[in-house]
Amino acid sequence: MTTHRPHDIEELVAEIWREVFALDRIGADDDFYELGGHSLTAIRIAARLRESADLKVPIRLILDNPTIATLTTALTTLPPPDP
Repeated sequence: MTTHRPHDIEELVAEIWREVFALDRIGADDDFYELGGHSLTAIRIAARLRESADLKVPIRLILDNPTIATLTTALTTLPPPDP
């Protein structure tokens, strides 16, 4: 089982958002929707989280937690992945 510290997850989410939104810098409180995010963007982010950290992230979780800070908190409360 892979475990992740909140700080590690926050860094990973920020890195993925920078790539997906093609930004040089991003802040923990930048808003997914204000950056132009939508359901297809959420799918891309979820896929990258799964590939990078073996996190199975429901799309709804991304849509309901539109900042890196809130998404990180939500991700740290996900149950561990199935073996």
